[in-house]
Amino acid sequence: AGYNPDSDIYEVNIEKAKELLKEAGYPDGFNIKLWVNDESTRVDMCVIIQDQLKAVGINVEIEVFEWGTYLSKTLEHNKQLYLFSWNVSSGDADAALYPMFHSSQRNGSANRSNYVSKEADELLDRARNSVNEDERNLLYKQVQDILQRDLPHYTLVFPKLNLGMNKNVEGLIMKKTGYIDISNAFVLREK
Repeated sequence: AGYNPDSDIYEVNIEKAKELLKEAGYPDGFNIKLWVNDESTRVDMCVIIQDQLKAVGINVEIEVFEWGTYLSKTLEHNKQLYLFSWNVSSGDADAALYPMFHSSQRNGSANRSNYVSKEADELLDRARNSVNEDERNLLYKQVQDILQRDLPHYTLVFPKLNLGMNKNVEGLIMKKTGYIDISNAFVLREK
């Protein structure tokens, strides 16, 4: 609920990226660190990011940390880049947007980008307090437009989840959130 499929999408454009770097005063690119925890899939993703950024002149040094250290370091205000993930069990936009982007959540568990936007805060507060589902969804869509404009972080990947099950299993549901609902699942007896 509240997802906005119409928010701006940024297409890959190497030449435009080089042009923007030049305009920003980095005609030869720059060096940057990319932090990641020691989970192998995320480290692999960082290697891909490193290679892609090299194409526009940004030299990335990947720094890998164990999970506890990583969580502490990503709360620091002087970080450059980091790879993080966020999953929402409820499927409600509030669970994804409020913790990650409301300024009251800075220095907490989710708003690690230290994002502050009075405009986004006001919309998030209104949506969170509304009991009208249509109004909430509209407000969350407006927040997503602001986030695509401000880019406090950039979403890189939506993992594809696969589920295999025995043909005798009935009623098992894989939710859009990636969680599996087994509350009505049962196994048929073989005859």
